[in-house]
Amino acid sequence: MAGAAALLVSAVAVPSFVTPTFAADGPASVADLAQGLLGAVVNISTSQTVKGTEGPGAVPMPQLPEGSPFQDFFDDFFKNRGGDKDNGSQKVQSLGSGFVIDAEQGIVVTNNHVIADADDIEVNFSDGVTLKATLVGTDTKTDVAVLKV
Repeated sequence: MAGAAALLVSAVAVPSFVTPTFAADGPASVADLAQGLLGAVVNISTSQTVKGTEGPGAVPMPQLPEGSPFQDFFDDFFKNRGGDKDNGSQKVQSLGSGFVIDAEQGIVVTNNHVIADADDIEVNFSDGVTLKATLVGTDTKTDVAVLKV
């Protein structure tokens, strides 16, 4: 009886080591995983023409007292900041990322804020190819946009 009890205690007290098994076909690193997906990841380039006072970071002209010695300085600064001198418009560009979800149909998903109000949308692929894109649809609540190249 004492021998059986000792055998039982030793079986419970001896730790058992289990060697984890890994999937034999999985990628060895994150870099290996990413390498196989590079073709699906794209850059989205957009441009839009905005009036000088509408662009990102636009600062309104300060209201100065009549006869201020700074009036000429601010007039020159705000009227000659670049863009189209005739109507005060300028071209604004932005960049984002997206994913090809249907290569045969040329469907790309990106964020809505990347393409919002864009005049032109281009999709830049990892192999250097750039294609014009058209907007298929957007969902502002989820910030998703679907493009077609």
